[in-house]
Amino acid sequence: MPQDNPDSPVNSPVDPEWWKYIFDEIYLITDARTIGNEELTRSEADLIEHFLGVNRDDPILDLCGGQGRHSLELARRGYTGLTTLDYSEYLLKLGASSGHSDVRFIRADARRLPIRENSYRAVALMACSFGYFADDCQNAVILQEAWRVLVPSGVLLVDIADGDKVAKSIAENSWHEADSDILVLRKRKSASGGLEVRELVVSRKKGLIRESSYFEKLYSAHSIRELVDSSGFSKIEVHRGLDKLSSEADLGFMSTRMIVTARKKKRPAKR
Repeated sequence: MPQDNPDSPVNSPVDPEWWKYIFDEIYLITDARTIGNEELTRSEADLIEHFLGVNRDDPILDLCGGQGRHSLELARRGYTGLTTLDYSEYLLKLGASSGHSDVRFIRADARRLPIRENSYRAVALMACSFGYFADDCQNAVILQEAWRVLVPSGVLLVDIADGDKVAKSIAENSWHEADSDILVLRKRKSASGGLEVRELVVSRKKGLIRESSYFEKLYSAHSIRELVDSSGFSKIEVHRGLDKLSSEADLGFMSTRMIVTARKKKRPAKR
């Protein structure tokens, strides 16, 4: 089990292990506009196919993949050897209930993968599921683990928020109606090279049903390139201007995205 990070900012209200608790049935409601959007999932799978360039029988690891929406879409397209790994037991059970035999679901901390080295042709971190730690050494460990489980010259794909654009455009306060009953209110502030978000989930019928805080690191094209390079990758490319959402709504980190691709080459630098 992951331990508390002693290097986390002492004044931060965000539990460094917030990611252990927030991804549940309420999350499926609050973020339905993105993670429940089948058209978006298909367009993101298009990006995976385009940037990974792998064969349909190549082993692919969908790292921090939640309920496996990308793996399941790739399986529908004829891909085999797919694995979704996530920490959320709830989301993994939901994905496994699809009954698709071409997708394996594993529960684990992404910093300690229960997977042998040189096991996958590709590793994908999709939909802003990377950068949950204020201490960037912890984020680097995830990339180093991806390096370890990739075969030589295997490809890494990281889909993250375009930090420069998000920092300039994201609203400090936002709210939306998740459904006919649920309102989601978010207050954001800059902290530790990213954004801390306080989220209130309110039911018209029941009142406040959850208050939580979480963190997302914001990377510039330069800073993510440096982190990927130091984690053992080469042939690093950063692809910007790939926003796939046409919406006037405030979709937070999911509104403005960039794709990072790289190849396993050298050993990670010691940190």
